[in-house]
Amino acid sequence: MHVTPDVDPQGDPVAVRTLERGAWTCANCPTTNEVHRKRCTECGTTRH
Repeated sequence: MHVTPDVDPQGDPVAVRTLERGAWTCANCPTTNEVHRKRCTECGTTRH
């Protein structure tokens, strides 16, 4: 996974963006979800 920090005018990091996405595992159940899904197919939890 590649991440790029966003910086403010002074060069201090303010956030991190993910440039690539992959399959993700739900935090509340053992389900692995497809890349394009924002919600778990099993329990409905969002990935963010």
